[in-house]
Amino acid sequence: MANLKVDLTDHFDAVCLAKNDLDWTLYALHEIKEKVKALKEEAAKHGMHEAYFHSLEQFTGILEYTMTLRSDYWEDEEMRIQKQLDGNGE
Repeated sequence: MANLKVDLTDHFDAVCLAKNDLDWTLYALHEIKEKVKALKEEAAKHGMHEAYFHSLEQFTGILEYTMTLRSDYWEDEEMRIQKQLDGNGE
């Protein structure tokens, strides 16, 4: 039984690390989207049509959506494991 607790604690640590990595990824994607938006606005001032940015915006949007789903999964997993650890007196 002691090994189960260690394994669950190790799993919890791994889940927290995965969630943290995804949080940083989502932050980076948000920053990229903001930079693309600013670049698009600046390019428009110089006569460049915004259509040049659609594929990049679409790609970052899809990537952000996918990473958000993964982040939500790991957040739920983190809470589930935390409840188990709390129930075991950890």
